[in-house]
Formats: sequence, structure tokens, C-alpha cells
Amino acid sequence: MSRKHFQAIAYALKSNEPNVNSEHYEREAELFRNIVLAIGGACKSFNPRFNSVRFERAAGLESLRNP
Repeated sequence: MSRKHFQAIAYALKSNEPNVNSEHYEREAELFRNIVLAIGGACKSFNPRFNSVRFERAAGLESLRNP
């Protein structure tokens, strides 16, 4: 897989971030975090040079409020 594939995946994830105003935000944020980390791990298995931190940031993990 190439950078453009990883970018497309990160964009798809980011566009589905949990809504801060949701009454179930904490659970949704934890599920979102788990999904992003699992997909990032799978991407790393396809490309050893895959940058997990950059992917997580692009997918929106940094913008999640800490529960």
C-alpha cells in the first residue's frame, strides 16, 4: 500500500469522528480510537515504513477530547 492509500483511509476515518455533543461521546470516542489504532496496525503490516503517529493525527485522534 502506498501513501495515497493511507491518506484516503485516514480521511475516511476523520470524516467519521464522534460528535463532541453526542450524549454517548465517551463510548464513541473510545470505539473510534480502537478502530483507528487497529487499522493503523494493519497498515503497518503492509508497509514497515508506515508512520503510525502521522496516521493517527490525520485520522483525528489528536482532536478527541480525553474521556
